[in-house]
Amino acid sequence: HSFSGAFKPTMSGIGSLCSLALAIRLCLIGYGVWQDHHFLVKYTDVDYQVFTDAARHVWEGDSPYERLTYRYSPLLSYIILPNVF
Repeated sequence: HSFSGAFKPTMSGIGSLCSLALAIRLCLIGYGVWQDHHFLVKYTDVDYQVFTDAARHVWEGDSPYERLTYRYSPLLSYIILPNVF
């Protein structure tokens, strides 16, 4: 049997899926911000703050290891750079 016609993703289908994924992510980010401001138990944990602080050090031209509790790959601090903005 040939599967060439059974599943052929289209650009509009992929675009719709990416749009849906983005919308869900933005909703979760919004909920996280809301929960962090209104509840005692935070949506984000301490590791998130460590990652973001390390990314901030990278943005400022320093080593991510300037954050004393950062024990992860330096690549992660570069991936997390959008958190700084």
